[in-house]
Amino acid sequence: ARGTWDSERGAKAFVQMALRPVAELHAIAGEGDVGALDVRLQGVLGRGLPEGLLTRAKSPDPPSAKDLRRAALGKLLPAARCILATALSRLPSPTESQRARAQQLCPRPSPEEGDQAAEDSTAPDARAAEVDAQTSAVAACASKGPLVAFVSKVVPMAGSSKAHAAVARVLSGTISPGTDVWVVDDTSASPAAGAKGTLVSASAARQARVTRVLRFTPSGVAGAHASGAQCARAGEVVGLLGLEGALGRSATLGQASLPAPLPLAPLAFEVSVVERRAVSLPAGGVGARKLAEAMPTLQRADPLVRCGYDTETCEQVIGGSGELHLEVCVERLRELLGPQLGPQLVVTPAAVAHREGVAARSPQPLLAKSSNKLNRFWAIASPLGEDLARALETGVVPVARADATARARALVANHGWDRKDAARILGLSPEGAPTNALVDCTVGVQGMDLVKDLLADAFAQVCAQGPLAGQRLRGVRIDITDALVHAVAASRRAGQIVPAATRAFSAAILAASPSLLEPVSIVRLSVPLRDVGQVYSELTGERRAESVTHTQAADASAHCADAADELCHVTAAVPTTQTTGLSEVLRGSLRGSARGLKVDFSHWAPLDEDIVGPAVEHLRSHRGMPRAVPTPESLSDRL
Repeated sequence: ARGTWDSERGAKAFVQMALRPVAELHAIAGEGDVGALDVRLQGVLGRGLPEGLLTRAKSPDPPSAKDLRRAALGKLLPAARCILATALSRLPSPTESQRARAQQLCPRPSPEEGDQAAEDSTAPDARAAEVDAQTSAVAACASKGPLVAFVSKVVPMAGSSKAHAAVARVLSGTISPGTDVWVVDDTSASPAAGAKGTLVSASAARQARVTRVLRFTPSGVAGAHASGAQCARAGEVVGLLGLEGALGRSATLGQASLPAPLPLAPLAFEVSVVERRAVSLPAGGVGARKLAEAMPTLQRADPLVRCGYDTETCEQVIGGSGELHLEVCVERLRELLGPQLGPQLVVTPAAVAHREGVAARSPQPLLAKSSNKLNRFWAIASPLGEDLARALETGVVPVARADATARARALVANHGWDRKDAARILGLSPEGAPTNALVDCTVGVQGMDLVKDLLADAFAQVCAQGPLAGQRLRGVRIDITDALVHAVAASRRAGQIVPAATRAFSAAILAASPSLLEPVSIVRLSVPLRDVGQVYSELTGERRAESVTHTQAADASAHCADAADELCHVTAAVPTTQTTGLSEVLRGSLRGSARGLKVDFSHWAPLDEDIVGPAVEHLRSHRGMPRAVPTPESLSDRL
């Protein structure tokens, strides 16, 4: 009946009929009283807890408070069915959506790929023909067409520690238990990967057999409530068992009796990894092994999470799109570890790797002697230059040993090196993307060719763990200005040469005004024009942003009646150490108006002098190194 709204009576009714039952159910579930929770739920809804949960309450492994809250609130507020009903009423059917998106799902070869396939004249035409056939099959969305399916993630099955279900959308054809399929990762396609006429290499495309097809129930979560199905037709989203060994995370599936399919367009997200946490378990036992096994499982189950071992900080790291996302990931990881190891999981802010460099040239050569006093090395450290370091890192300057002549020419012509120095480079480090150089500048020294490999090994050790804070070196050139190498082979073995050279190189670096470099990230987000000032204040304050700029989004004014609501793209260069918690701070201060937050690595920059000392102390403590930084005199020897 229509009438006048009574705010006092209406508020009391809402509290009595909505808030109070939720609070009571939440409190009873927290106490773990299954019987009382079932009685109260029957009083509110007329139906109690699921039968399976009541049976489990009598077993040695009763449900946790979280399980009880989930079950009770799922009965009281069945959000899953509401979301499903909304999707069914608002989203187009697979037949309509695939017809419109077929061209985006099956991308055509780019000009770069066509150039790579120029050696095989049949590859471009064959690839285009296969893309056309695959596009037609996806657009038709026909159950009788060739099999094309896309796996978006892999989720663990409830009640099993090894079984995983691949969540797949069938775009064309039919898949059933016992079907042999091709599994092609997102990055497996290469027009010149295989032999003539082969569009996907045999090593990239793997075969597997589907052992079971699962259809997820609307009220459940993938992996929790699923029932077996005889087959899955075009347009359905199902779970597939039997593909665990062949899947990474996302992949394209095709019929094994046909040529391997080309990978469909990968999933694109509006967010990126902006928050990182380090996870660990107490030392000893099987904790480390269980954690290493659970991390890949967590990553395969969530397209946005990034898990892995950071070799620079020696930590197991989880990266997510925000603090709330990371909390969910940590809870999933605890569930994967089990009731014994899960509660012991320790979560801390992830350490940020830095780089060490030098700001000047060593005032004089530093000497280090071998332990037998029969070998001596004098070394000087100097800046390599950021331009040259970046050219070596990106491959603009050749780094392979076979390209030594071309590298020497590039150094002389483009970077002002002396011709003799450019031709006598003993080593570049780190391997693969070097940013440091070791140069033999000695004159008339006998035996340098006999120990050059040992000197390169010592140089690699110093580059991997610098003397200032145990971080990797960047942009450092070390010159060996003089040396004395003993003629007897037994007196110049690795145990004598490597420690002496390591001390000489470290002393030279510490004498050359050592500096600490921090990573700088580019932060991108979109906010209304009225909130740009708040973003500037947040980024340029304690977060020490180097630069902040904003531009108006294209056609933003056409969709906004108020100029303050026009969308602007903000870009800022922020130290990576200061991006922790940025997503939550912006979400709170901007009342949720920020969108599309992305954080990507940009470059390395020297730390300010006022914060170098605390940063060095923190990094040395994290590495387990002595608190005091050694001096050049403590590492070098007197003549």
